[in-house]
Amino acid sequence: MTLDRWRKKFPEFPKPRANGRWDVQAVRQFMDDHNLADEPPEETVSDGEPSRAHWDRLKAKTDYERAQFLLGVEQKKFVELNEACMAVGKLLSGFTLACRMFPASAARWLVGLRDFHSIRSKLESEIIALRQTLGSGKVLLEFEPCDSCAKAMIKIGKESLKELGMDIEGGTGVEAE
Repeated sequence: MTLDRWRKKFPEFPKPRANGRWDVQAVRQFMDDHNLADEPPEETVSDGEPSRAHWDRLKAKTDYERAQFLLGVEQKKFVELNEACMAVGKLLSGFTLACRMFPASAARWLVGLRDFHSIRSKLESEIIALRQTLGSGKVLLEFEPCDSCAKAMIKIGKESLKELGMDIEGGTGVEAE
């Protein structure tokens, strides 16, 4: 019991009253004065190995954290990592495709234009249309990739997220916005 250990460790620890009951306020004040509020219990047995109580507490903590995470998933606070990576991969694939198509798209409008301002205006409108398409998320919805393409997009997404400084190795979910 923690109080027994503290009584042995600290001779000035408050004594119980004559009737065997403790003065709770005095004990709390002593704990605050000696910063004992969070002292962990002894968790090792005589051979130096963690006790069963230690493992029980660790399991309970893990179960609690798992339950918290699953609740977050239910509340749509998290999405699966592969789902997020797939979205990033699709976005990058769409961006790459749009960039490849841009010269041909722009060229058909530029044929015959000689005025610098007309050419610039047409190029700017093409870029705005490209940005709107990418920004609207249409790229994410336009196609459903086959399994091998999906794996490639997930890989592209993971690499892109790593480049952005997000450590995603070994994770199962990311926080949703």
